[in-house]
Amino acid sequence: MFRQPLPGVAPLRATSCLPGGRYFAWAYGSGEPGHPWINLCATTCVKGALPPTPGWILLGEIDLRDRHQLLLKSWEPPDGHTPSLSAIVL
Repeated sequence: MFRQPLPGVAPLRATSCLPGGRYFAWAYGSGEPGHPWINLCATTCVKGALPPTPGWILLGEIDLRDRHQLLLKSWEPPDGHTPSLSAIVL
């Protein structure tokens, strides 16, 4: 759904082809110490902290409409901070 690299401040967008409903969002990646937070937004938003070494995290429940546009961005990153994100799974 999203591809590397994930810039520290620029949002990435993707459109889901899933049926509308409530989903659990998982992310696989890593973040630098300090502000490793990422946000994923559709009808609702979920936020999670990426681990220091690559691994899966549960972001939480997110609501989607049919063919909903998703917005993924980092949260308050320090200068030069770039999270490493490999996958988002709903």
